[in-house]
Amino acid sequence: MHDRIAEVALQLDTADDFLEAARSVIHSTEISWTRCRLTLQEFLTTLETETEPFRVVPLQHAQQCLHQLCQSEAWPFLQKDSSDPAVRDTSLDILEDQFSFLESLDRMQPPRMIGKHRVLLHAFSGRRRPGDVQFFLEHFQQHSNDGTVLHVVSLDLMTDAVWGDATKPSTQRFWRDAADRRMVHAFLAGPPCETWSQARFAQHLANKGPRPIRGADMLWGLEALSLRELDQILIGNGLLHFSFDMLLRLYFSQGCGIIEHPDLPEEEYKPSIWRLPIMALFRVLEGFMDFFH
Repeated sequence: MHDRIAEVALQLDTADDFLEAARSVIHSTEISWTRCRLTLQEFLTTLETETEPFRVVPLQHAQQCLHQLCQSEAWPFLQKDSSDPAVRDTSLDILEDQFSFLESLDRMQPPRMIGKHRVLLHAFSGRRRPGDVQFFLEHFQQHSNDGTVLHVVSLDLMTDAVWGDATKPSTQRFWRDAADRRMVHAFLAGPPCETWSQARFAQHLANKGPRPIRGADMLWGLEALSLRELDQILIGNGLLHFSFDMLLRLYFSQGCGIIEHPDLPEEEYKPSIWRLPIMALFRVLEGFMDFFH
């Protein structure tokens, strides 16, 4: 679109036609409003280093027109009333319904917890061992004088082949229901990171290990995968979804939660759960904090 506008500008006979000519190019281009505006802004940045690049269109006039096209007021379709059923898009309706809870976050007061018993669910805990989370929390519990009774549940296949399997829908439903009913008060999770690991990139370059199966532009998994890789992706995504779901449910029940995962990589092309759009939603929640090493 950037190049086509420049080509059209060079073919014009009068400067007055530039605005509508540029608008016509934009209309004929399949592009989102966000990307369109970014492209026009990049065009303006380029023109700052030019001296009269167009034949009959003065540079200042071209800049004024492009700046005008960057404004939402220049496009009637952006001014339509979204409450009018005739102009609403079904897919947008679905998205609005899914995230409508964000509008009421500031005025919501989650219910207070009752009772002295507290349940902490440690998901993907691994085998029980001295020095694990449950070991230390139960040790601290023995020295607590506030009357609280802490119950730590280590959820992992190594502890129970059925109820420790977080991939089972029945197990997920059990804990989701417990969180909604305020029977779980805290959640700690370290979802498997084998499909997110930065080591995959180093091993792949050295032809010594598994290849990357996620990318920064395809965080939920690449398109062309083997059956074994697809199975890894589906399991990893399912367990991560369960973790996010539990965190959100505990937010509304005035609980607390922690999710642990490898640090955000410096290279922008590498995948990380911290680059997922859903993390942007969590960051608007009151009390959300992220810590990177």
